[in-house]
Amino acid sequence: MQRQTMSGQRGKDNMTDIEILIQTIIDAEAEAGRNVWVSAQAIHTIFTDFGPYSRETFAILKTATKLSDDTLYNRRDAWAERTALEYIRDDNYNISIDGLVANLTPSHFYRLHKARRSVDISDEEAYEYLCIAEATCQTAGGMVADICNNHDGDPAATFLRLVYRTVTAAQRILEGAETHNVPVPVRLVIKEFCSAMRNWANMDSEV
Repeated sequence: MQRQTMSGQRGKDNMTDIEILIQTIIDAEAEAGRNVWVSAQAIHTIFTDFGPYSRETFAILKTATKLSDDTLYNRRDAWAERTALEYIRDDNYNISIDGLVANLTPSHFYRLHKARRSVDISDEEAYEYLCIAEATCQTAGGMVADICNNHDGDPAATFLRLVYRTVTAAQRILEGAETHNVPVPVRLVIKEFCSAMRNWANMDSEV
């Protein structure tokens, strides 16, 4: 049986489509500041529509775009995670997926995608981690560290780490509370909370 190759008629049609997508990637990567999401969508489409396990397709993509293996896979995974979470509606959270995309880096999405291969979290939980990262200006690495720490199979240790992070964040709020005109009664509540949690968790330093 003759092996079907991309040089056949169907292959030519596919090649034409691939070339269009590749040119989209090249143009997006060449833009000032790079339009990474346009590039990511085109890369994901190529992997999905033209053989995700095809060495020939990957070789064509890599040679034409001059992007590294890691970059190609990371762009693909970023788009996959973005589309996987698009169905989650705005009324469940304070920010939409478009807002997350605008304020976070593709690294947040592809590293979340990779983390979810080893950590069992729902789409809603994944979305919430992105929301927290966006709200706190958290790096992609910090977000993934939180995911791994929070799902390491030791609930007690996980909760204690949450206490430490929460108290630390509350202390930072107190440091800027006067500057940002946080009412004194609110500041006292936060300070009392920090002190109580520090005593409970046997944390050394005082607020």
